[in-house]
Amino acid sequence: MSQREKVQRSLFTYYKINEKKNVAYTNNLVKDFIRETSSVIDLLSDDEIANEVVASACCSNDNDKDNEIPSMVDQGKNEGETVITSSTTASISVKQENGLFVVSDEEQGVAFEEAESFDIVKQEDKIESDLTQGPDFLGCPQQMIEDVKCPICEIHLDKLSIQERTTHVDGCLFQTSTKLVYKSLKAAPKLKVKKLKSTPKLTSEERIEKSIDAIKNRVKQIPDVKILNFTSCKFAVDAFCYGQHPEITHYFLSHFHADHYMGITKNWHNGIIYCSRITAELLVLKYNVSEEIIRILSFNEKVEIEDTQVQVTMMDANHCPGSSIFLFKDSKEHCILHCGDFRINKEMIQKLISYKINEIYLDTTYLDPTYNFPKQENVIEVVSTFCENIFNGVYQHPLQQRITDFFTFRKRSNTLKPLICVGTYTIGKERIAIDIAKRLKTKLYAQSSKREILNTFHWEELDALLTRTPTEANVHLIPMQYMNLEQLEKYFHSYRNDFSQIIAIRPTGWTFVSAKNNSTKWMKELSKSQILARIVKTKNDASRFDLESIEKQFNSDKVTQIYQVPYSEHSSFRELSFFSILLEHTRIIPTVNMNNMQSIKNMDAWIFEWQKARAAQLVTIDDF
Repeated sequence: MSQREKVQRSLFTYYKINEKKNVAYTNNLVKDFIRETSSVIDLLSDDEIANEVVASACCSNDNDKDNEIPSMVDQGKNEGETVITSSTTASISVKQENGLFVVSDEEQGVAFEEAESFDIVKQEDKIESDLTQGPDFLGCPQQMIEDVKCPICEIHLDKLSIQERTTHVDGCLFQTSTKLVYKSLKAAPKLKVKKLKSTPKLTSEERIEKSIDAIKNRVKQIPDVKILNFTSCKFAVDAFCYGQHPEITHYFLSHFHADHYMGITKNWHNGIIYCSRITAELLVLKYNVSEEIIRILSFNEKVEIEDTQVQVTMMDANHCPGSSIFLFKDSKEHCILHCGDFRINKEMIQKLISYKINEIYLDTTYLDPTYNFPKQENVIEVVSTFCENIFNGVYQHPLQQRITDFFTFRKRSNTLKPLICVGTYTIGKERIAIDIAKRLKTKLYAQSSKREILNTFHWEELDALLTRTPTEANVHLIPMQYMNLEQLEKYFHSYRNDFSQIIAIRPTGWTFVSAKNNSTKWMKELSKSQILARIVKTKNDASRFDLESIEKQFNSDKVTQIYQVPYSEHSSFRELSFFSILLEHTRIIPTVNMNNMQSIKNMDAWIFEWQKARAAQLVTIDDF
C-alpha cells in the first residue's frame, strides 16, 4: 500500500468516526476533502515537492464553528509527521509508527490507526469498482462518473443528489445577489504546506509545469451518457463541466438548472451552446456568457445544425420556463430524443408518437412505482382553492387570531389578509404562485434578483401581476431555502402589521402519499408486470390530490404554517411508463440516479417491463 493510500485511509477513518459530531458534513464532502488532501500528500511524498503547494480544502459551515473541517496542512515538528490544523483550536496529526500511519486528535487525545480504516475504505472501493467494471446493462453505458463543481464556490458536487446540487447552487446564487439571511457553504481558506528540509529546490518554470500537468490530469472527460453519436458527428447535452472534447463543438443546454449548466462561466469556450431564448438570456444575465457562442432555438422548429447533416427540433419540456427536450435526426433517419428534465403530458406524447426513435435519453428522476404523484393541473387547482378559502376566513379560528395579535403586538383587526409564500428555486415553481395570485386577485412580489429572472420569461400575464412593493402583494415568491419555520418567522416579522399570518407553500414531488392509496405494501405481493398494469390502468385516481389532502395539514392555532404539496416538475412513474410504452423506440438510456449499480439494475428491470407492455399494446393514448 502506498504512502498516499495509508494517509488517505487514516483521514477517512478520522472523519468516519467523527461523523456524528460533524452532522453538517455528509460523507460525500468528507471524501472530497480526502481527495483534495491526497493531492497535497502526492506533491509532498511522491514527487518531493515542497515549494508552497496550494490545494483546495473542503467547505466549512458557518452555522457550526465547532464542527469545522480542518483547513490547514502543515509539516509537523517531527520528521515524517504532517499536522492538519483547523481554524478552531482542534488539530490532528498524521505520522508513521511501526509501518502504520496514525491520525491523532490533539484536542480529544484519540488516535486512529490505518488498520482500522481499511475495512471502511475497502467497502467504498468495492462500490466504485462495481460501478466502473460492472457489466453493460440494457440502456446504461458504463462511464457514468461525473466531476461536477458549483459554478459559484467551486465545491465538488458530483456525489450529491440532483436535489442537493440544485439546493446548494441556488443558495450560492441568492447569497451573492440578495440580502436574505441565508448562509450557504463556502470554500475554506487555502491550504499551505511548509517546505521540507530534504526537498530539492525547483525553479518557477518547473513548478508551473508540474502544476499544469496536475490540473490536466484531474480534468475529466465527458461521460458517454452525455454524448450523442451520429455517423458524421457527435453532440454533447448538459455537459459543461468537463474537459474539451476533440470531436465536439456543438453543445446543447436543456434548461437553466444548476445540475445541467454546471461548468458554464463567461470564460467557457469549448464550442457553441444551443438552447431556448429564456435559457440564453439567463446565461447572459447570471454568468455574462458571450452571446457570440449562443445559438437560440425556437420551439417546434426544425433547424439544421451548422456543419452537420443533422437536424434538431426543440420542444417544450414542461419542466421550468425555457426547459427543452431535443429531437435529433440525421440524413440516414437515425433519430435520438434527449429529454433532459421534463414533465410528460398528453400533448408531448402526441407530438412524438409518430417518430421511430433509436435512442431515448430519459429523465429517470422518479423511475420508481412509489412515486405516483398527481398532475400539475390538479395540484394547482387544489392549492389555489385552499389559499382562497384561507383568504376568505373559511378556516379561521378565534384562538389563531388571538395568537397572531399577541405575537405581532397589535390590536385585533379583521381587515388584514394572510401572506401566501411560495417556495421557488432560481427558476421553477412559478406557475403555482401565478395561479394563486390570479385566484386571490392580488399582486405577486419577488425580490429584485428573482424579478430579473422573471423578466426573462416575457410572460404578459406575469408582468401584469408583478410588483416592487411587498405590502401590495398577498403572494410572495421566496427562495426554497426559506421554507423552514425559523426563516419564515423572520421574514414575517417585517410585515407583521400588514398581514394576519403567513402561509407557506412548499412544492415538492418527493414526499407525496395519496390519502386514497396511503401504502405501497400491495406492491410486495405482485410482480413488476402486475404493478405496472395496475398503475397505468388506474386512470391516475390513486394519485388524486384533493382539498382533504392539504386541509389535514392545517392547524388553526399556528400563526406560521408550511404546507407540503406534490407539485413536481419531473415526470411521475406512471407518466414515464406511458411515454416509454407508447413511443416507438429501440433503446432507453437513463440519465438520472446512475450513482450505484443497484439503482441501475432496478431501472433496467422497469425498462424491460415497458418493452413487454409496448409489445402487448397494454395502453393507448386515451388511457393517459
